[in-house]
Amino acid sequence: MAIVASRAGSPTERAVLDPAASLRRKKTAAKGVRTPPDVLAALASAGDDATRQLVAANPNAPVAVLVMLARDRDETVRRGVASNAGTPSETLTALADDEDSGVVWRIAKHGSTPVETFVALAKHTSGLIRGDVAGSHATPVETLTTLAGDAESGVRYAAAVNPRTRPDVLVTLASDEDWSVRRGVVRSPHITVDLLVRLSSDERDDVRVEVAEQSATPAEVLTVLASDTDERVHRRVAQNPSTPSAVLAQLVKAKDERTSAFATAAVLSRIVATLRVDPENVDAIDYLRDQAWWEMTPDSPAVVVAKALSPNA
Repeated sequence: MAIVASRAGSPTERAVLDPAASLRRKKTAAKGVRTPPDVLAALASAGDDATRQLVAANPNAPVAVLVMLARDRDETVRRGVASNAGTPSETLTALADDEDSGVVWRIAKHGSTPVETFVALAKHTSGLIRGDVAGSHATPVETLTTLAGDAESGVRYAAAVNPRTRPDVLVTLASDEDWSVRRGVVRSPHITVDLLVRLSSDERDDVRVEVAEQSATPAEVLTVLASDTDERVHRRVAQNPSTPSAVLAQLVKAKDERTSAFATAAVLSRIVATLRVDPENVDAIDYLRDQAWWEMTPDSPAVVVAKALSPNA
């Protein structure tokens, strides 16, 4: 079904719609945010795929045009419709059955896709599409629970990091055979302290690295992780704001240069903040850094002496 423009008012618009107009001019108009709706409608009936694709992706494209282009023979045009924020929900639902996986993938990511369509896409043959459904905040909790048991680890990972996934499902996923899924559990915004403790001793170093990075990880767990066999874990511990100061003092002496640098920066920041030492008073900071500064207060004798080393700093 062709949609014909009602009129093209300006000379520029008439030039664009002229059969002799260059493809470049048509494409420029097709993607223009100020191009009038009737011009976009006329361009949607153009013979070249590139122009129709640009119209399909144009946020100002009329709904009637998007509905028409959703049935276009070219999949790149239909992909544009599937990505367009103005595409109506009924059209998105229809496109969810498209033969092109690229179109369906975009439907799974669209913010206006109906809930019932997400539920249907959870059974799609493509793991990538099921993964997008598992990662969507619009997916019902019951559907997420089902996807958490999917055969593909990428889908289970997406369910693990989804904030809508139930806590009891996270407990199950924390024992997943695939380490990336277990890491996904650590990345969940609803990870519990119990799970952090449990996963801090995971056999996979990548999971322990993730635990060491979480600010919710208990201080006693960070203390243990500071002696981990993987230097990447040490670096995360050195950067974690929840790491005990005494542990940071030990990490300053680490053989790994990056770990030592991160710990040194953290120690400097804490000395300045907690003991109210001027950050430019290098002598005072160096003096305190070699002592149990974390047990001191701004009025402690050692701090007073340290500040006096460079009183004008």
